[in-house]
Amino acid sequence: MIGARKTFDLKTLNGSESTIPLHPTWEYSERVIKDKNFNRTQSGQLNSFRKNGVYYEFSLPIDYIGSGEAHNINDWWEDQTDLNLIINKGFDTQQSVIVRINNLLKPLNTNIRGRINDFRGSLLLRSSTDVGLAKQPFTLDDPVFGQLDNDTLG
Repeated sequence: MIGARKTFDLKTLNGSESTIPLHPTWEYSERVIKDKNFNRTQSGQLNSFRKNGVYYEFSLPIDYIGSGEAHNINDWWEDQTDLNLIINKGFDTQQSVIVRINNLLKPLNTNIRGRINDFRGSLLLRSSTDVGLAKQPFTLDDPVFGQLDNDTLG
């Protein structure tokens, strides 16, 4: 399936609500974040230290999400619910990571012109280091460029 688009599914960890399929636009991105803190001593020396673990951050611009699904996503953002992001990479290959919606503003707040029940927006999802990653390692296909399956995009 050369040139096939990868899809994502989002659902709560307890499975109480249905799975929401996400079909991001081609502008989606992902990156690896290693938290680093800095402090300055009284003498002016700058020290830095890294926290254990890494985070994965996904930016998923999406269109045509129904009003019920948009309501669920906005509620999950407001409540900071832990979610399971399932990445469907084709050929029956799936990978999942536990995430939270990390947007500063409500993620899906724009109606699509002429379609009153469809919404658009962007989801900023950030993985948690203490849940999921230690039990289920997650690897990026290309950590330098930060895109899934670079070889199928072109």
